[in-house]
Amino acid sequence: LIRAMLAKAEATNFEAEAETFTAKAQELMTRHSIDAAMMASTVKGSAHAPGVEARRVHIDNPYGEEKATFLSAIASVNNVRAVWMPACGFSTLVGFPVDLHLTDVLFTSLLVQATRASAQATSRDVSLRTAPFRRAFLIAFAERVTERLEAARQHIAHDAEQTYGSALVPVLAERQAAVDAAFDDAFPVTTARRGRRLDAAGYYAGRAAAERADIGAGEAITSG
Repeated sequence: LIRAMLAKAEATNFEAEAETFTAKAQELMTRHSIDAAMMASTVKGSAHAPGVEARRVHIDNPYGEEKATFLSAIASVNNVRAVWMPACGFSTLVGFPVDLHLTDVLFTSLLVQATRASAQATSRDVSLRTAPFRRAFLIAFAERVTERLEAARQHIAHDAEQTYGSALVPVLAERQAAVDAAFDDAFPVTTARRGRRLDAAGYYAGRAAAERADIGAGEAITSG
């Protein structure tokens, strides 16, 4: 159901319709993540309680590094850690199953939107169809979408606190600590990506496109 909603959001040319489909998918998945965390906290020690897992996500060229940065940004919002392995052509995600799924689905959907938005941004000006422009566009798009995703997650978490009360925060903190520990065990040595100069036109075009991207945040926080 969630994948079908996102597929419709990506296919439609009507922004309002896309927002409706994506918003419902985001709300269902984010709330499901919180509900799953609370349920797991009540069955600690049970063989049925979900644990931290790893998942590989293939990253296509061109602009593999920028796409991997995009994936890592989405992962960070959803309590998932990511490491990019350029020689292998994939990123490894570490997190709880529901959060891995949310990250993977969001990345796939938002990358489709970013690719389409980039093509639209250069459709009327051939001089912008350069690698530096597209790299900067993806980085900026990811940066702004991440800010919006974080606002959306905080909004939904606040609503969930009305259901779970003070028990919610420590449960989520414990799960994040478990993810961090598993990631550090699997990847004890990682190197942070170095910053670099970006094409200004591509950067600002990417930020603008990210403002219009459907992240499923709902009307309450789309201006955040």
